[in-house]
Amino acid sequence: MQSIRDRYGVPAKRGARVICNGDPATITGSSRTAEHLTVRFDDEPGRTHPIHPTWRVEYLAESGLTRCGHQSRIGTHCYRPAGHAGPHHAGFMDRSE
Repeated sequence: MQSIRDRYGVPAKRGARVICNGDPATITGSSRTAEHLTVRFDDEPGRTHPIHPTWRVEYLAESGLTRCGHQSRIGTHCYRPAGHAGPHHAGFMDRSE
């Protein structure tokens, strides 16, 4: 999963809660090629689905990161450790919308 965090700049971790295309889910793992996450949607607990780490995925604050409100000119949002008050570029992770 580290390779997905590095490649896409997202705070993805196994067990983290996300909203995928408007539906709540839990990250259960990643593909062997580190191109997709696998998630289990709350309304479909018996199945996992592959999703792209940046396509309509909102990483929730319980992952230990919060959206800072900064949006770059290429449409990415920054995430930072909860409680971090430094400049927006210090230690943040970006994700594409």
